[in-house]
Amino acid sequence: MIQHIVLMKVKPGTTDEQLEAAFEAGADLPDQIPGLQKLTYGRDRAEPAHGFSLAAVVQLSNEEALEAYLNHPKRAEYLDQHVDPLIEDRIEIDVPSEGTHMPGIATWYWGTAGAGA
Repeated sequence: MIQHIVLMKVKPGTTDEQLEAAFEAGADLPDQIPGLQKLTYGRDRAEPAHGFSLAAVVQLSNEEALEAYLNHPKRAEYLDQHVDPLIEDRIEIDVPSEGTHMPGIATWYWGTAGAGA
């Protein structure tokens, strides 16, 4: 599984109601985009100095699903109509779910980290 994580800086004056409506408008994206398993969003509980106070996590089945999601016209339409009007800036990263820490288990191996050490 791949997680597409988006950190967003909300435009000044944007209300919680506007944000909720924007993300509710995306509720059917998992039904419309193959491989999109789950879409969640939420506000940071703190008031971060960096200003990125909203996050979305999109869980996708695999790399092919991620590529299809990023290029899907329904995603582009959703961002254009519902998200972009409210967001000043955003950062997007794609993280494999294999990079998970559990007690006694460390699975941080993304590429060649630690090779030759």
